[in-house]
Amino acid sequence: MSTTVRTNSTIEENENLETFYIICLGDSIKNEIRQELRSIINYLLVFEDEQQCLQYIDSVSKYDQVILIVKRKLSQHFISQIVHLQQIISIYIHSNDKNANEQWRKSSNKVKQVIVQRNELAQCIRKDYNRRQFYNLDETLPMKFFNSKKTDEKFLTTSLNDDFIYSQMLIDCLIGTTSSSNDRNELVALCKQQYKNNSDELNILEEFEKDYLPERSLWWYTRHSFLYRLMNKAFRIENIDLLLLFRFFIRDIRQQLIANKAASAIRAYRGQLICKEDLELLTKFSGEFISMNSFLLASSDYEQTRSALLSFTSSYQVEKVLFEINANPQSDNLRAFSNVTSFSYYRNKEEVLFMIGSIFRLVRMDRDINGIWHIQLNLCANNDHPLQSFIQQKKSEFDILDTDLLSLGFILEHMNKLDDAEKYYRFLTNQLPTDHNDRNRCYHALGEVTQKKGDYNASLKWYKKSIEHELQMSKEDDPNIATSHNSIAVVYSR
Repeated sequence: MSTTVRTNSTIEENENLETFYIICLGDSIKNEIRQELRSIINYLLVFEDEQQCLQYIDSVSKYDQVILIVKRKLSQHFISQIVHLQQIISIYIHSNDKNANEQWRKSSNKVKQVIVQRNELAQCIRKDYNRRQFYNLDETLPMKFFNSKKTDEKFLTTSLNDDFIYSQMLIDCLIGTTSSSNDRNELVALCKQQYKNNSDELNILEEFEKDYLPERSLWWYTRHSFLYRLMNKAFRIENIDLLLLFRFFIRDIRQQLIANKAASAIRAYRGQLICKEDLELLTKFSGEFISMNSFLLASSDYEQTRSALLSFTSSYQVEKVLFEINANPQSDNLRAFSNVTSFSYYRNKEEVLFMIGSIFRLVRMDRDINGIWHIQLNLCANNDHPLQSFIQQKKSEFDILDTDLLSLGFILEHMNKLDDAEKYYRFLTNQLPTDHNDRNRCYHALGEVTQKKGDYNASLKWYKKSIEHELQMSKEDDPNIATSHNSIAVVYSR
């Protein structure tokens, strides 16, 4: 079922906006235990049918995290079917047989515990989840890659390079556009829907609604509350609807980072569990450029980061990675970064936060005797790499002179996110004054997008609307009118 949170939003009411799931198979859960589990991980589903459960888990992204609870009488056959899935990170088996514990744990390192007493279930899951959240090891880092050795036009329009440049432009738009004064209220309304009947999360949400201040944005981010979880996933999957609602929070964090920027060079560390495919991609880009397309939280404590990695028993599907990050604040035109310990919710953690879109050069990577990959990243300033010229080239191609919502629509269109682009052009037509110059550009852009989608009737409607608006606002010989007439002719020729 769909619900409208903002004029241009299509976020589903039952969509999980977080990364973690609890899925139960064949195990009825009392309301009090259900509530306790939801206080740990909000999204909880119960299945009675094995096939339906399997199909659902298989549909979950491999970058999401599923904790499975299953009755022992169903467990052996079912677990053998799903244990290989990367999204399954922990399995808990409900059984009356205490002696089954070791047998099951030997079958897979994903089987964490055999639970006899139901009241132990939430306690075990909470302990495991809190440990994972404290070290951030499971949290997927959305990375984009740029190969400076392959910058010819053909490569730029068909490769990871293109994706890298578009993502930088998208981030600039999110930072540069003016958010609506109602964005925060709409975000709160969306979260109330997401955390319905979850009293623990609703209490935190109420605190945010009443007490949030821009100068406390880092405190809220490092709290690992719903803000941290929802925004990080939104960056990973490029949920534009949600990211627009977060613009005020993103800018508040950026301003705090700029106001408290580091005075001297720093070295920070980030432990990470990375799937083999992503690690292989990293090896191919040694010596090249990587953009972190979310906020990057790293520790100043090498030993603690390394110990956390060593303490985790990873599956064969992931590799342990320790990023060593070097950053010099004396360089010009850097994305903001700062030691945030004094502003953090957790004052006992020495941490550094890097702004979204930070670009690093991958200097080296090697594997130690414990199986941990060590990857050195050096933060780059705009004048340290050749990317700015390519970004400016793309902006010129799209006629993007400033970072506004219209620019965001152009970028989404060229990223082939046509549904998102159409939504935002429609949104703008509802927001702009009737005599605004950009209305005509919106109408014409809607004609282009719907034409690309194959909806030629809608495309004709928007092109004609563009002509009507242009005639109302300017002279009949305006070249934009001729452009729209040409576009109409192209549609009719289909």
